[in-house]
Amino acid sequence: MSTADSADTVLVTGATGFIALHVVDQLLAKGYSVIGTARSESKYKPLLDEFTKEYPDGKLSYEIVTDIAVDDAFDEVLKKHPEIKYVLHTASPFSFGLNQDFKTAYLDPAVNGTVNILKAINLYGPQITNVVITSSFAAVKQSGNEFLTTVHTSEHWNPIKWEDVKEEHVAYAASKTYAEKAARKFVADNKVNFKLATVNPPFVWGPQLFESSVKETLNTSNEGITSVLRLDKTLTTPLKQPLGLAVDVRDVAAFHILPLEVEQLAEQRQFIVAGASGKVHS
Repeated sequence: MSTADSADTVLVTGATGFIALHVVDQLLAKGYSVIGTARSESKYKPLLDEFTKEYPDGKLSYEIVTDIAVDDAFDEVLKKHPEIKYVLHTASPFSFGLNQDFKTAYLDPAVNGTVNILKAINLYGPQITNVVITSSFAAVKQSGNEFLTTVHTSEHWNPIKWEDVKEEHVAYAASKTYAEKAARKFVADNKVNFKLATVNPPFVWGPQLFESSVKETLNTSNEGITSVLRLDKTLTTPLKQPLGLAVDVRDVAAFHILPLEVEQLAEQRQFIVAGASGKVHS
């Protein structure tokens, strides 16, 4: 059933993010060698120190990619590391309140970053066999009344059009939809050597990997939980948010690695969600 050797090297883009840190942690625990990308040394150095303490014999290094949206963003990383066999592309924005126009904040880095990593792999990574991209339930869910009446599956696509984007959460959903479609179009249009899988979780909640990562403001999804702890004590109206499907970050991380090890998942679109029992369904 397993097709991966734990001694193989995995590139994790955006390796300082909430989900990505759990991905790196699980990869190191399994014995993989990991190369992460980060926007700067100041972003990755404290995390590298934490991982070194946790896995003194682990093989982890970082490369700097300052802007995933610019052309050829990942080329030098792929040229420098011909040992990379797998790529987990987790780098994509999910932070409401970026104070930029929606296209610059969401669409460009999501779509361009995704296409850039695939182009780099196609040009400079012929040895790479598997790619897994962090997508979202936002790329699956239906709109309006259809959201309430549809039994969502991995076959569904969000019908959102960019020209209809007026709000920030809609811009995020559109960016994830467009990015995943761009990835699948790239694979369809090019003679790639790799298999492509995506992970499409809803709200991702759970613990920060390191205590040092706990700041006054957490990642956007977890802020929905911490906001409950900051409620006005005099509030008398019903609590309506956060509301929606959710899944534990540790399960999301595991589903990024499974396509490397389980051949049947290597090209799947994995819509995962925690059920009422707490078990994860895909």
